[in-house]
Amino acid sequence: MIRLMTMRWRILLWMLPVALGPLFIMAAQGYHCARQAIIASQKVHMQSVLEARRIEIESWFAQIESDFGFLQISPCLQGLCGSTPASADSSCCAETCNLLSDLHVGTPFYHSISTFDVNWNQLVSSAGTGNRVGSIRPDDSGVVKRPDPAGGAFPSKLLKERLAAQDGLLTTPPIQREDGTVMVQAGSRVLNPRHGGLAYIAAEIDIDNRMNTILKHGTGLGRTGEAFLFLPGGVFPMIDGFDAENNKYRFHSYPKQITDGGGEVVRYRSASGKKVLGVSALIPRLNGTLVIEIDEQEAFAWLRVFRNRALMTGLITLVLILVIANYGARVLAQPLREFAAVAHRIAAGQSEERIGRLAGAEAQEVAEAFNHMIDELSASHRRLLQAASLAAVGELSSSIVHEMRNPLSSIKMNLQALRHNVEEDPFHRELADIASEQALRLERMLSELLNYGKPLELNKTRLRFIEIANNVKDILRSESEEKEIRVIIKDLTGGTAFCADPEQLRRALTNLTANAIQASPPGESVILSAEYPVHSPGTIRLSVADNGPGFRTADIHRLFQPFYTTRDEGTGLGLANVKKIVEGHSGFVFAENRRKGGALFSLSLPRGAEE
Repeated sequence: MIRLMTMRWRILLWMLPVALGPLFIMAAQGYHCARQAIIASQKVHMQSVLEARRIEIESWFAQIESDFGFLQISPCLQGLCGSTPASADSSCCAETCNLLSDLHVGTPFYHSISTFDVNWNQLVSSAGTGNRVGSIRPDDSGVVKRPDPAGGAFPSKLLKERLAAQDGLLTTPPIQREDGTVMVQAGSRVLNPRHGGLAYIAAEIDIDNRMNTILKHGTGLGRTGEAFLFLPGGVFPMIDGFDAENNKYRFHSYPKQITDGGGEVVRYRSASGKKVLGVSALIPRLNGTLVIEIDEQEAFAWLRVFRNRALMTGLITLVLILVIANYGARVLAQPLREFAAVAHRIAAGQSEERIGRLAGAEAQEVAEAFNHMIDELSASHRRLLQAASLAAVGELSSSIVHEMRNPLSSIKMNLQALRHNVEEDPFHRELADIASEQALRLERMLSELLNYGKPLELNKTRLRFIEIANNVKDILRSESEEKEIRVIIKDLTGGTAFCADPEQLRRALTNLTANAIQASPPGESVILSAEYPVHSPGTIRLSVADNGPGFRTADIHRLFQPFYTTRDEGTGLGLANVKKIVEGHSGFVFAENRRKGGALFSLSLPRGAEE
């Protein structure tokens, strides 16, 4: 039982990798494909959100460019082109101031708007804090001196250089004020086509409110998504401050693919230390990069759901596999348990016990082979017992025959002498003949008994059937001619040789042919034939057929038993010796009645290699 249980567990252990291996491979492949699909989906989604935010920023700057374009074509502003602060027309200045003030009030992200002459002397300015809007005029020197929001000059040197080099709306990188607000300086040139005069418009733009509106509205960002600008001075709106203790700015390290605005989804750690997915695009107006990032856990939320479902499916599959494997192992082990039980009962003495019908073709095939093996073992056991008995009988009979031969020879000699003395007396002569015949019969019986008990020693050689058949025919010629019996030889072997002991085979065929002659009526024929059966090409079949009365069905299975005979003058050892010779050649002999009458004895012997 322990071995059967071990086999069951081995089957379970074998089935687990066989069944779960492909499942794990498919699950891993499915997980990888799902991950790639989610990444691709998130990429498209994040790039769409990024493009929408970028378009909003560009639209805002387009509005600023439109405002500056309106100012550039204003007649009052063009009237100031080429003027100096001292020579500027007061009416044009007032009108321009009102125009700048209206623009400042209508668009609150303008922190201040100013006009300058060709030498960057301020002409008119509109500035305010909160809702304060007013005009700032130059002092006696013609220069407006007020602190720059970031501690520098307004307009900045960078803006002046850019405006001197090209037309259109130009901007500077964002700078952070002392109060934390972030400003951008913008400017453009104003040209009077009629007089060829030149002036400049410059403005400080507060990007906090507008950018916060664009960046912080949650459309498309989910629960954890964020949008911000990566600027030279930090990150907006989460701009890094100045570390006074270490005298440097604090910056979070972002991947180069993000700071370069490559447009591809990148996986990295955010400033808060979380794993995120980010995508970016350049904003040339701000000399910065617009970044959209979303928490990786939120991005891969469905992937976790898929993973959990896959794990649950795998667990359920594992349970089903264990149940099915356990059932299969029990089914496979059941025939073995049946074999063990039958084997134990046979070992206990129930030799007739056999395995019944089993489920499954393979199990039934093994059961039939097992039953056949037990039958053969039983038959072999019976043959061994019979051989042991015959060996004992042979040993006993050999000693008896040796002891009886000398007295029997003396009896034969005395009978011959007595018959000679009673030659003239018919009655006593007949009695002497009968006594002599019985003595000869007894001598023949003792010889056959001695041959039967003697161990069979074979000297096999290559021989042809026609040779041994003619030899048998010559030996029995006198008997056959006496009864006018024709001995017909049919050689269907084609003259090919086979392997056998010629002397022993001649004895067996002579015995069978002699019995056939005795059983056949006068004038009939006995057929001695040989062939190679088609269904068994490795054997040769030798047959002796007669036209006698045949056998009773009840006697056929006893014909080859020792001392069994159906003739009064028979010894019962002739056919037993034939069987002994044939089985010594690893063959078998059987007898049957012919359909047209008579008996048929057949010897099946191994053919051996062809010549």
